Amino acid sequence: MTWLAPWALGAGALGLFGVLAAHLLSRQRPRAIALATARFLPAGMLEATTVQRVPMDRWWMLLRMLIIALLALGVAQPVLTGTRVDQRTVLLLDRTLPVDAQRAALATLREGDAVIAFDTNAALGALASVAPARTRRASLSAALARLVRSRDSLARDAHSLHVAIASPFARTSLDPATEALRALVPDSIRVLQVAAAPDTVRPTARGPLIVRAAGDDPIAAVAQLLGDSVAAQGTIIERRDVLTADDSLAATHGATIVWWPARVASRTQSLQALTVVRTTWIAPVAPDTGWPRPARAHPIAWWVDGSAAAWMMETDLGCRIDVRASLPPAGDHVLSLSAQAWIAVLVRSCERDAGTAGSVPAWLAPPPASARMIEEASFVSGAGKWLVAAAIALAALELLLRRTVRA
Repeated sequence: MTWLAPWALGAGALGLFGVLAAHLLSRQRPRAIALATARFLPAGMLEATTVQRVPMDRWWMLLRMLIIALLALGVAQPVLTGTRVDQRTVLLLDRTLPVDAQRAALATLREGDAVIAFDTNAALGALASVAPARTRRASLSAALARLVRSRDSLARDAHSLHVAIASPFARTSLDPATEALRALVPDSIRVLQVAAAPDTVRPTARGPLIVRAAGDDPIAAVAQLLGDSVAAQGTIIERRDVLTADDSLAATHGATIVWWPARVASRTQSLQALTVVRTTWIAPVAPDTGWPRPARAHPIAWWVDGSAAAWMMETDLGCRIDVRASLPPAGDHVLSLSAQAWIAVLVRSCERDAGTAGSVPAWLAPPPASARMIEEASFVSGAGKWLVAAAIALAALELLLRRTVRA
């Protein structure tokens, strides 16, 4: 146990010495009163030995010294360090990892370590059991925010705190707030190289592209040409102007919904280049500017001038892609091999983002240079205020007793 204001202990010691000196070094003598009849007593009877109780002044002295001691201890504020372990590891565990990878990461921990399991939310716990993710997306910002809020309590009974992270670092797990939250954590972060067992990596089930359109639609013809081996099972291209409740429900439960409203470009439209990942499609297509940008989405396809042509957003277990491009009114541009390749890459964007591991950001592992290292966290006991309150109560009691005795 240490003290927040140790100077108060020194002041209290001086106060105790002062009270002791005032009582023991006092020269005041009781006033002698001569009795008129004392002269008639024989000389031997003028002195007698009796058992005398402790003078009342001694009790006042002890009470006053107790008041000063309690006041000094309360102002000094005791700080409880408790029983500490040598070091504690906090594991940031990405719940989108395969089960075997999660178990391998948990196997690196010891008794007393803590786990912050995260997908789009983060929860702090002890050595937790493996649990499947509720979404296909993980947010490293959520894990770092939970770590910032919990760090003091985690470091309270440990001499040192170490942070480790097990994650594939998918692109969607990082956002603009991630680096700022990392700067609030003064510890270095160790990245665990945890690989899933080979039999746990299963290919995504494939199926036909489902196109919902009114009448003949060139995208429906492309879907027939692509066959059943390109898109993930349950991928739907919605060509109508409004997404239906069935579309939203399917996206929530794991389907990929591509919302591409049917619009026709002008016959005089010049050639434009559309790029998704490294695949470019050149055709007389035009931007469809009559739609607002979807919220919580990031661009995945671009026009040649750098403006976005398609956006992707994660749902609970699925994914939604919004495409804003008007197709040529006639011709074989949409049925060309380059168009088929472009659409095939587009509809696979969700599974690539969800399942492909990214690189570890350079700013993640080392501690931020601008952050001040936090010392070992300790617990300031709440007993200080109660000690001060007890001192005040005893002082009031002492005053009341003195008045009662004098009366």
